[in-house]
Amino acid sequence: MSPLLSSSKPLLLTGQILAQVKQVVKVGQVVVGFSRNISGLFKHAITVGKRVRTETNIAAGAVSVNSAAVELALMKLPASSHATARMLVIGASKMGKLVIKHLVAKGCTKMVVVNKTEERVTSIREELHGIEIIYKPLTEMLTCAVEADVVFLLAPHLKPHYFSKKM
Repeated sequence: MSPLLSSSKPLLLTGQILAQVKQVVKVGQVVVGFSRNISGLFKHAITVGKRVRTETNIAAGAVSVNSAAVELALMKLPASSHATARMLVIGASKMGKLVIKHLVAKGCTKMVVVNKTEERVTSIREELHGIEIIYKPLTEMLTCAVEADVVFLLAPHLKPHYFSKKM
């Protein structure tokens, strides 16, 4: 997977980039050759960056591929059904855990997690009190997928399968 598309990488880095530019200006002020023109250019970039962040919603909403995937999936469901939607998360890795946390933050209270082993699912369940997380082994993945309203495939070792309503 490309680092730019990694689901653990932020989509919108504007806040971090703005902080880095500020650091460059601070360090540059004591460096020979960092002229007033260059300093002015960076300061103008900081001003524009701040203005963009305050006048637009650029920093609002999804900030990672995981949260964007959850938001996109939930847009397809009525908001009133988020708590009762049948969510399936395939893979309990770090990315799977992040998706589960985003689902919980959006009001989902019950989900099935398919994973090779139950240990990671148990760990996630213990961390998220009050959320019903049901473990299923990989051998039950297809059955779970057919029963789910939304499926998140977060197991890099698995190749995506295509499901139809006829299955």
